[in-house]
Amino acid sequence: MMTAERKPAGPVAVEPGPSAEWEQQVPCSRRKRVRRVFAGCVFLLLGQYGLMFFVGEPYPALKLPPFGGSGYEGHEVSIPKVTVNFLSSGQVVHSCPHYTLLDRLPRSYHRDIARNVFSPRVQDEDSLWHKNRPRPKSPVFFQLFPGFHRANRDHLAGKNLAAVQAWLKQRAEKLVPEYTVDTVVVRWNAVTYDMRCKPPAVSGENLAGELTIPLEETADARARFASR
Repeated sequence: MMTAERKPAGPVAVEPGPSAEWEQQVPCSRRKRVRRVFAGCVFLLLGQYGLMFFVGEPYPALKLPPFGGSGYEGHEVSIPKVTVNFLSSGQVVHSCPHYTLLDRLPRSYHRDIARNVFSPRVQDEDSLWHKNRPRPKSPVFFQLFPGFHRANRDHLAGKNLAAVQAWLKQRAEKLVPEYTVDTVVVRWNAVTYDMRCKPPAVSGENLAGELTIPLEETADARARFASR
């Protein structure tokens, strides 16, 4: 014969958790200071992201960039150099570094924008471009943060190409108002520095790749660009 389980009479004593023990052991004034410091760090972090969006990455800061390796090998370092050439009727009418083209944007974004939008289309995994491209994210990462998926798509495909062409036309009118620019060529050079010299001296410069973007809306120009 089964009997009903008897419940203990009266309230059941509950062991205090780590949070309750901490509140009992730490004075109230100290707990308030810890919470204020934590809240202050949160507000500072939000303020840093605001500065990154409108001005650029501050330094020093709570969150710093990863500072990837520079590829030091044999007392030499290779650094990509990006030059933007504006052409009119096949002639270069103006040349400038990529940060001049992107000077309306925060300086800390210039390299990533140049790499994602104006990178040379090369397949050689040993090239300077492939060595400096971002590491691939996992599929789960893209599902959690869909913005990263959109940012890593080809910015010069479909409607994106028309948007980039329109933006380049505006920049050409600003930088070279006296010419009608019909083509923009972005050249990526690998500049090698000899670190044994004080200060480091340029020991070589080679073409790593280039990207040609036609600005005229013709079928022939689109075909040339599609076959790049």
